[in-house]
Amino acid sequence: MEGELFNTWCHPLVARGCCEAGYSRIEGTSHPAPEMVTGTENTEATHTVTQLYKDASLFNKYANYMKYEKRGLHCSILYQEPADLPKSWSKWMLDLTRTNMKAHYEACPGWGWREREKKSELAHPSARYLVAASSVAESEENIAACNSEQGCDVKPVAFLHFRFEVEDHKPILYLYELQLDNSVQRKGLGQFLVRLLELVAWQSGLSQLKLTVLNTNDGAGLFYKSMGFALDQTSPSAVSLDAAPGYEILSKKNPRL
Repeated sequence: MEGELFNTWCHPLVARGCCEAGYSRIEGTSHPAPEMVTGTENTEATHTVTQLYKDASLFNKYANYMKYEKRGLHCSILYQEPADLPKSWSKWMLDLTRTNMKAHYEACPGWGWREREKKSELAHPSARYLVAASSVAESEENIAACNSEQGCDVKPVAFLHFRFEVEDHKPILYLYELQLDNSVQRKGLGQFLVRLLELVAWQSGLSQLKLTVLNTNDGAGLFYKSMGFALDQTSPSAVSLDAAPGYEILSKKNPRL
């Protein structure tokens, strides 16, 4: 871990700092996708979440932040939906998650690496991604080439998987995965992606940014706490001192609400 850290909230993308190899949300703790929320939960919060899912141009207003050029890295940041993700990138996401996280899952009592479930989670229709690609070429043509026989010159090096969800009748953003290739770790890219996600969440009026960390992944816990995340009131250890499911839930509240 590097010692240089972000301020908790000033300008969202000014500072740079430490990054972790990988973080994964635990399977089995997911919330209903917007299209599944019905009855009393079909509230204004659900409408907000549904509109965010429909907004394919959501990240266009953040164009100035869709590049990371620091510490020898030159990355374009791409907003992707599952249907638009090149097949080779889907495989790369699963492979990278396995490389970074399998040992943590297997070291957690009662858990284990479940490849089929992780693959399904990554491909879920509600999944959204920020992908850092090493080519700075603006990318629609290059990404299209990745799904053709021509090959492509865009190399993905990190990704962030997130979803818009409703919790306690409030719209939130849940961070499912943050995975970085070994070649780009500890260069500030991980923090940059999380700060970009924070910026979008706060300006979209979402109440919180939440995530889950395995207790075996001490580095990830320290990483997020250094960025202002704290133990959530719904986290197992906050609910019961006897709870030992192998993970904790961390959250960060929107400072603008």
